[in-house]
Amino acid sequence: MKMDIGLSLRIIRARDRLTNAQIAERFGCHPMHVSKMANCPTASSRTIERLSEIFDMSASEFISLGETNQPAEVNNGANTHCKA
Repeated sequence: MKMDIGLSLRIIRARDRLTNAQIAERFGCHPMHVSKMANCPTASSRTIERLSEIFDMSASEFISLGETNQPAEVNNGANTHCKA
């Protein structure tokens, strides 16, 4: 199972018909930051907590939206965390 936080955010954005600006206002950041988060498969635990709070769901519910049946990639020591 592969987790994709950006996919979770994109699903919620589409489901709730929200713009990056609307999410940014709730999150307290610039819309460009939301765009970067939506295009990154990883996020810090604090970011996941904040996003799940904003959308009134548990962190596990938020994460599960972006889970796919693809196997998780092997990292081999590379930093895959996006700087959003």
